[in-house]
Amino acid sequence: MPNMTPEEARTLLDRLKHAGNVDDPVYAEVDEAIIAMLETIAGMTYEYAVQVRWDSGDKHRQITTWHQVTEWSTDPNPFRPGKRLGREERIIRRLVSQPEEVKP
Repeated sequence: MPNMTPEEARTLLDRLKHAGNVDDPVYAEVDEAIIAMLETIAGMTYEYAVQVRWDSGDKHRQITTWHQVTEWSTDPNPFRPGKRLGREERIIRRLVSQPEEVKP
């Protein structure tokens, strides 16, 4: 079985949650699906970026938002060499899988 898509995983999870008992045929699919899910997760890597905190609002209401200021990078320190985090900055990360070609 090739790597499982998020849609396939959601469908299987929904079917599993609604299965009546262990004799339900969905349980036979779970063994195969576990391998596909683990292969997908094992192939994922982290990407990192820097965000800067921006506060706005007035004396009655304060709004805090974070804005990404660097491109995503595989380097856990996406700053230029020697730069350190400022008080209003943070490093974030996300899990990504290998790119797939999508045909229109």
